[in-house]
Amino acid sequence: MRPRRLIFVLCLTCVVVLLCRPASALSEAGLRADRIRAALLYYVAKFIQWPEERSGTTDGPFTVCVLGDDAITLMLEETLADKSIHGQTAKVVNFQAKAAAAELAECRMVFVGAMASGEATSIVSAAHQAGKLTVCAGERQVDEARCVVHIFEAQNKAKVAVDLPLARRLQFRVSAELLEVAVVLE
Repeated sequence: MRPRRLIFVLCLTCVVVLLCRPASALSEAGLRADRIRAALLYYVAKFIQWPEERSGTTDGPFTVCVLGDDAITLMLEETLADKSIHGQTAKVVNFQAKAAAAELAECRMVFVGAMASGEATSIVSAAHQAGKLTVCAGERQVDEARCVVHIFEAQNKAKVAVDLPLARRLQFRVSAELLEVAVVLE
């Protein structure tokens, strides 16, 4: 087994173990789900190559923008503390939908949690036009925003789905290691 694949499989196993721990209260279950999403966001970012990385034009921090979800923002800040993604210091920014378009410039990855379908669709479209990787909570549905990556729960396990045609159209390269463990949407 190749070292990168082994690392990814071990990390995904840790995430599944975290998900399977019993929660004593509803708030703890929500906290656990946010912790798992944060870990998956980190590992997804490590296994996707951005177009600008191939051209060597990456300056500043690797900024993950979270749309209006304070709980996942806190978990991401904790998860990404003292970590780097693709050799860049990881940074987390929380923003609200009304200010989203202006704040997208500094983002490399945009996480969109549960929100009204029309609102999510406009933000995801703006992010794609700006060349940002989009990650949505939940499975892709016909009436939902079409993100490159979806993080969802199925059969009590955290899952990752990758919209491969969309990723290719936006010129993101998804590693074979991620595709092996993800649900690939065609």
